[in-house]
Amino acid sequence: MIDSVDLDLHNVWDLDMLHKKLKYIFGFPDFYGNNYSALVDCLSSLRYPEDGMTSIVIDKDCSLDIFVKGLFFSSLEVAQTLISAVEDVNKRAALNNLPPSLKIVPI
Repeated sequence: MIDSVDLDLHNVWDLDMLHKKLKYIFGFPDFYGNNYSALVDCLSSLRYPEDGMTSIVIDKDCSLDIFVKGLFFSSLEVAQTLISAVEDVNKRAALNNLPPSLKIVPI
């Protein structure tokens, strides 16, 4: 199991670039929709490998740290989208009585 990933947001200025980078890092499927709903759905599947939505898997009682470089140098839209998606994924986990799935760690 993996417990962290690195995400470099330097030079990520728009949502299209963010989605491409996240798709690559998390191994989202080819049919990934490159939109907010698809992002939350795929990230919510980190604990459910049978969904086939990400190549990264975490245990049900663990979380994944996302070490983010350049968070404060990316566009406001990119930063807000990433933070909101993590919040929504963690809300879904809480509804299932699970600990937060993701943590953003700015570096």
